[in-house]
Amino acid sequence: MSHPVTDTVLHPSATATRVSYPTGGTHGPGTVVGLARFTGRDGGGVLGVVLDATAAHPVSPTWPDQPADRGELLSAARTHALLDVRQGVLHDGLLTVDVSAGRVPGDEVVVHLVDPGASLTLGERVEVIVDAEWRRSLSLAHSACHLGALALDAALAPLWSRSVATDPLGHPAFDRLAITSSTLSPRRAVDVYRLGKSLRKKGFDGTRLTDELAAVAAAQAATLDRWLAQDTATHVEAGDGTLSARRRWCGTLDGIEVDLPCGGTHVASTGELAGITVEHQLSEAADALTVTTSVPAG
Repeated sequence: MSHPVTDTVLHPSATATRVSYPTGGTHGPGTVVGLARFTGRDGGGVLGVVLDATAAHPVSPTWPDQPADRGELLSAARTHALLDVRQGVLHDGLLTVDVSAGRVPGDEVVVHLVDPGASLTLGERVEVIVDAEWRRSLSLAHSACHLGALALDAALAPLWSRSVATDPLGHPAFDRLAITSSTLSPRRAVDVYRLGKSLRKKGFDGTRLTDELAAVAAAQAATLDRWLAQDTATHVEAGDGTLSARRRWCGTLDGIEVDLPCGGTHVASTGELAGITVEHQLSEAADALTVTTSVPAG
């Protein structure tokens, strides 16, 4: 769907979507400002609904680590299941889906995909209700992912021989410099890091990592245990509240204020993540490290 959708009708007031999910919103009203019919990923037709405001988190086209929210869109006539929630851009009367405004100029919007038979009209007031349990399971995974990355940076700090960019806690930013992919699922995050020539040129000793992986894992786990025991509040700074705003995950760890760019959702404190476990797996060629971070049910 990463192309302009020509069968689109827009309300004159259509502009960037206001979003409440960064600050924990899971339901709220919105006005229909755009309707588009196009072919979904499975080849079937779907109706894309753009609202002026929504609580639904869309999957990002640029860093699709966190899946879209699940839930429902309620109109006066009926309830419509959210088949997917995507990100798009409005430009010159067209809706382009699965792109960001950085690639296509215009207003970033949330596109709610519903059954093609849904009878909705421009200007109609509707309600978005997100599956709160699904959202929470992903928020737990996302917060654990950030904490795990910072703890991994700290554990790997002795393996650097040169000065490189640092994370908010002042440690060499291994996560930022080496990550190739991040995948979130309920209560689970899987991050893959490259350990190739470019990282070695920056001063990272991959051989030591191979030899000392158990010690690194133990150090990361000890740091995470300390941070979870501190039970400090975390939140997302949402900028002006639009989808296009730069959002940041913020908190305090070991008395130091930290913030990281993030477009996802999170829990409200480190204490909610009690019991995090982390597994490390080096590739056979020792040129990649896979880190799986899990939060237990409960």
